[in-house]
Amino acid sequence: MTASPHQPFRILIADDDPAVVARIAEQAREAGHDVCGMVSTAAAAIAAVAEEKPDLVVMDAALGEDDDGVKTAMQMRLAHNVALVFLSATDDEDTLRRVLSVSPSGYLFKPVRARDLKVTLELALRRHKREADERHSLQSLAQTDSLTGLSNRRHLDETLADEWNRCGEVGKPLGVLMVDIDHFKQFNDSFGHMAGDLCLARVAETLKAACPHPTKTVGRWGGEEFLVILPDSDAQATQRTGEFILQAVRESGDASTQALSQQPVTISVGAAATLPAPGATPRDLIHLADMRLYAAKRGGRNQVSGGPPLAIDAPSTPQS
Repeated sequence: MTASPHQPFRILIADDDPAVVARIAEQAREAGHDVCGMVSTAAAAIAAVAEEKPDLVVMDAALGEDDDGVKTAMQMRLAHNVALVFLSATDDEDTLRRVLSVSPSGYLFKPVRARDLKVTLELALRRHKREADERHSLQSLAQTDSLTGLSNRRHLDETLADEWNRCGEVGKPLGVLMVDIDHFKQFNDSFGHMAGDLCLARVAETLKAACPHPTKTVGRWGGEEFLVILPDSDAQATQRTGEFILQAVRESGDASTQALSQQPVTISVGAAATLPAPGATPRDLIHLADMRLYAAKRGGRNQVSGGPPLAIDAPSTPQS
């Protein structure tokens, strides 16, 4: 929704009666709203919603002899999720049932009084905004790891697939960093799960702060492993980002966890980048990063391993 309390709402009116359209447009303008379009057919309404992107559509439930406002509304809701207020000259049960199936934000009987229109538009737009906020909150919950607040595994998989396809289409490289907290199992076993959860949360905060650019996605891959997705990042740039977050964790100075283990919390990082090509998959890139993470662990931990493909047969789960 583009409007705020200090801006007029953008209203599209769809009705095949010119007198009705003119009257509602006048009433909407008097109420302080912007009428961004007036159409008389279903096809014109669909095109206008796509082009004008109104905040709300006021539509006749029976749009013309052959057109069907309810069917048109369903298409609009699926494609654009726009707020809808239906108009109707009848109150028969069949019309009401079909209108309610679209879950409109409001319903008005003709002839429409100015006061009724003003109140209905305000309530409809508030309801639509509340529903949109609720959907956004639910979507965020479905994509977020509850402990760290980072992207969860599901969202990482979706983002990686999307970026793989996009980078492949535009001919840009895609980089990833597989990050693992060193000696985490030992830490968890020695000091308990609450301390382990705190350690995970602190490292997550550091990783997120080290990758503030909105195109970079940081998430919890599983357990004590994190994944950083770096679109448009070649091997050198991916390596540099890995070194940067490695240093950021070294310098984070989390006294609450370091006091327990008497040593700094560190990470190992596997860095990999590639130009997505036919025949390859995102899993190939993840596997390469996982191999390099294993190499960083085997090389002494607290380091980044990158460069050319590694000729080793690594286990699927790196050492802690």
